[in-house]
Amino acid sequence: MHVSVSLSNDMPLAILGYWPDSFVSVYFIKMSTQPVGPEPVNVVCPSCHQQVVTRTEPKATTKTHLIALIMCLTCLWPCACCLYCTQCARNTEHFCPSCNAFVGTYER
Repeated sequence: MHVSVSLSNDMPLAILGYWPDSFVSVYFIKMSTQPVGPEPVNVVCPSCHQQVVTRTEPKATTKTHLIALIMCLTCLWPCACCLYCTQCARNTEHFCPSCNAFVGTYER
């Protein structure tokens, strides 16, 4: 088995995993996400390459939970429940409806 490695030359060979007559392959894959908004958008899916309208899912974040905690501590607990029922404090994640691949996130 003989596979090439493309890493910087200043790394020691032991870290690269080089031993005589063998090499270790290292691949870096960068997934690029497309800019999206709070509503479904018309995009080309990076996975299946089809023109689709994204499927959206609201997702509570750490910021959502912290705001809710502060509201509960200040006796505004009825309002804290509203954070989870509306989209005002939740991010929107976009997915391809054909292959369910992640397309991007709209952060609030």
